[in-house]
Amino acid sequence: MLLMKRPIDWDDQRAFLAVLEEGSLSAAARRMGVAQPTMRARIEALERALDTTLFTRSVRGLVPTEQARALGDAARAMARASEAFVRSIGPAG
Repeated sequence: MLLMKRPIDWDDQRAFLAVLEEGSLSAAARRMGVAQPTMRARIEALERALDTTLFTRSVRGLVPTEQARALGDAARAMARASEAFVRSIGPAG
């Protein structure tokens, strides 16, 4: 079990999921509509908070570590819950 050094920002977790699914900082940044350095900063912040390495760098992009792969399902579930939360509000009135 991971011990958190500080509270984890939901945007950092969203960035993690985008990198996990896209395979690179650049593609994840495009998906989230942010700059690549912002995406890198979010991943580094999450790694510091969790005190673990989530991705290793390779010529093919970022390769998820075993820990990152283990966190993937939870991150996807959180994203679905966040989307359901927003949908539950219904049309703006």
